[in-house]
Amino acid sequence: MYAWIIPKDMSKPYLSPIFARAVHSGDWPENEKGWHEFCIALDYSKSNLIEVDTYSRAGVMHVVTIDSNTSDWTPKNAYFGSMDFLKKYNPEKICEEISSQDLEECIKIDKKYGYQEIRKIKAQKDIDDLMSSALSFHDAHIESIEAKNDEIHVVFNPYWNRKIELWFEEKPKYENRLEDPEYYWCDGGSIFMNQGYIYLCDEINAHSLDEGYWGMYFAGKELFYRILPSDNN
Repeated sequence: MYAWIIPKDMSKPYLSPIFARAVHSGDWPENEKGWHEFCIALDYSKSNLIEVDTYSRAGVMHVVTIDSNTSDWTPKNAYFGSMDFLKKYNPEKICEEISSQDLEECIKIDKKYGYQEIRKIKAQKDIDDLMSSALSFHDAHIESIEAKNDEIHVVFNPYWNRKIELWFEEKPKYENRLEDPEYYWCDGGSIFMNQGYIYLCDEINAHSLDEGYWGMYFAGKELFYRILPSDNN
């Protein structure tokens, strides 16, 4: 996993691998556990591990995931897991107890990561990353749609402390059935591949335009996207 980290003081965001995640100790109702999640990342100096609450009480998200891959993790449930070599640590104590050797390995993992600001959808894994980063487009609100030449550029207003841009290219197309000109996607959206096109529509869990009651869709034979942190939630 790799993410933008937004410091508690809302100072300059930075990128870091996510080495572990868990829920703070407490007798939380099942439907509230997500609000008590924290992640383990590198600090801004990239020299130590820190604990970062995913959410703050003010509703700010401090972890904006851009790569959701956990293939090298040992998951235990939806809110608890870590990279395999760190599974011997309690996530709530790892920052104080990690060995110098394991800390050095964390720093090496960060240096090896090849960050790309603009990413291309090539396979299902890329779709999964985008859907995870966009929180399935829940509460998304389109700021602008610009169609020119062989490209449709879609910009979403910042939401949940992330700003998302999409570029549909190579014979792009879109349709809008929404009566509301504000383009609010309260429930979320879906991305799927169909007959050589990559689609995004404002219907959850859709696998084709024949499913659900979508109000608008975008499609192109190629899809590029960028996700950056925002101080607007």
